[in-house]
Amino acid sequence: MSEIKIAYCLRCRKKVEVQNPEEIITKNNRKALKGLCPICSTRLFKFLPSVKKEENKEVEKEMEGFDESK
Repeated sequence: MSEIKIAYCLRCRKKVEVQNPEEIITKNNRKALKGLCPICSTRLFKFLPSVKKEENKEVEKEMEGFDESK
């Protein structure tokens, strides 16, 4: 995990770099980021974008030129 993970801290009311970031999968099979705020040590939680949405956008772009009447 060389990427910098950023989340919004509700206590500090600003975006902070997450300490001890951990990617988890929720009960609904959604990816999320879990960690601590470096300033106030509050637990942080952020949902991550799913791959499915990105794949759907690519499929929609391909389908724009498709005509069913042919």
